[in-house]
Amino acid sequence: MANATLTRHAEIRFKQRGIRDEVMDCLERYGQIYDQSGGATRIFLPRHGARRAIKDLKRMIRAMESARGITVICNGETILTAYRDK
Repeated sequence: MANATLTRHAEIRFKQRGIRDEVMDCLERYGQIYDQSGGATRIFLPRHGARRAIKDLKRMIRAMESARGITVICNGETILTAYRDK
């Protein structure tokens, strides 16, 4: 859905409701998908799903901060060594 086309109606509703592209990205990544009648799809992010996603993203940010400046040397699927850049 990253390249989904918005109908004119959807464009108007998104603007009226302040729904930005980043919100759609979150729904696509973390939302629950339900089939609707007529072949449509409903994407919904329940509150508990949002809390879980926020927790996971915070953990990923901490890991990214720790990974900054680290180099890992591999040969195929084998890790040979790792070091911190100076």
